[in-house]
Amino acid sequence: RREPAALIGHIVRNDRPFTEIIEADYTVVSPYTARGYGVFEMIRDQFTDADDPFEFIEMRLPIPIARNDRPLTSATGFYPHAGVITTPQFLNRHTNTDTNRNRARARFFYQIFLGFDVMASAPIVNDSAAVTAMFDNPTLEAPDCVTCHQIIDPMAGLFQDFDNKGDYHFRPAPWYDDMLPPGFEVDEIPAADDWRRLQWLGGHAAQDPRFTIAMAEH
Repeated sequence: RREPAALIGHIVRNDRPFTEIIEADYTVVSPYTARGYGVFEMIRDQFTDADDPFEFIEMRLPIPIARNDRPLTSATGFYPHAGVITTPQFLNRHTNTDTNRNRARARFFYQIFLGFDVMASAPIVNDSAAVTAMFDNPTLEAPDCVTCHQIIDPMAGLFQDFDNKGDYHFRPAPWYDDMLPPGFEVDEIPAADDWRRLQWLGGHAAQDPRFTIAMAEH
């Protein structure tokens, strides 16, 4: 549970750019989390005390095998870290459902890292049933729905490599074609970056002026 906080502490103590909290291509591991990740024997000599559960060192984890037994692709051979947003703790804290389709994760990303409350910006709909009945796909067609969905749906697609509990996996089917394609607001993610979707997101969000404001507000 300490991994995201330990990563932020590592970034601050080593005077790294604070944007690395969402774009660092590494994480930090303790001797015990290293065992959990299956990499302890590779790095045990780097620890001052291999029995200290609170000593964390920087590491890029190797690409894992998905829980559905499909090998994951990586252009670097490493897990595509993106600071805290690819940590199991963050993804498990902000869980998903089959019907939500990662929209809640997108909503919390906006709120935490860009200081934007999507729900507060939503128009008040007096009769949602009537709106639903008027359109085949309200999230793409109904003006009252599109206001929010054009913002959160592209980002939701960037979380598709993680299942409802936050485990890294391969989807058994392509992403939903009744949603806007994965991307960050008006920018659609290039196909060449599909293997590192959250890294791509972190890089874009870190350059957004709202990130700096949100961090100051925190």
